[in-house]
Amino acid sequence: MSTQVSTTDPDTQPHRRIPAAAFIVGFGALLIVCLVLAIGVVNYESSAEERAASSSATMTGTATSSSTSETPAVTTVTESDGQTSVSRPPKPAPPETSEDQVRASIRTRFIADAKTARTYTGVAVVGGITDEALNDLPDFTGHVSRLLEQNCVDSMALTTPDNVRVTFNGFCYTTMPDETIQRMLTVALDGKADSIDFANNPGYGNSNYVSMTWYVSGEKEAERIGKTWHEVRRPRAVEQIRFYTYSPEKVHRLVKERGRADAWWESDVF
Repeated sequence: MSTQVSTTDPDTQPHRRIPAAAFIVGFGALLIVCLVLAIGVVNYESSAEERAASSSATMTGTATSSSTSETPAVTTVTESDGQTSVSRPPKPAPPETSEDQVRASIRTRFIADAKTARTYTGVAVVGGITDEALNDLPDFTGHVSRLLEQNCVDSMALTTPDNVRVTFNGFCYTTMPDETIQRMLTVALDGKADSIDFANNPGYGNSNYVSMTWYVSGEKEAERIGKTWHEVRRPRAVEQIRFYTYSPEKVHRLVKERGRADAWWESDVF
């Protein structure tokens, strides 16, 4: 009895074919995966570019905003008399501004009971003008002129024994000639003014301005005082002088300005 063994060579076996439906499904799935990956890469690159552009725009906007905020805003105002003035925010006082130096510089024989305070724009001073100062105006005004020039005294309010208010505003390491201060102060004191203000405007090349004010009881007194203003000549160091009288009925004003004719206004008191 014999047993027959059958052997089969794997190389001679026929290859099985993948069903067409399975091939289509698998190939289609592969294409979809590749497409999704490609879209993801494109979106990522696009988002990265947008983020970079947004960051750049933000930095530019911040820089522009910072630059804009550092640029002082300028306001132009046209007054009722047709004159145009420009207003700028105040600048901070220089770092070297010293309240102690101002106190040490004040001569007590001219300015009594002086008090000082450090402000954003300099040093403020209040005090009284002594009789000795009024009796020696050249020396007193020379002291004030040097005090303003050597310090940042942007606000100083002084009062005479007769209660005349003498103020200096806007002076920061700038000054007005002592002869000019003496001349204008003499006009105010001799004319019995109630106040006189000396002002410096850095925005106009440190131009100097003077204002004098009288508070009167009636129009006759205002008329009498107003007649004396025409005799006053404007010093060369002063850009403009303004004279005011306030009565219960009206306000009178005379302006003497460089390069212009004297201008007179009067208006009713509201």
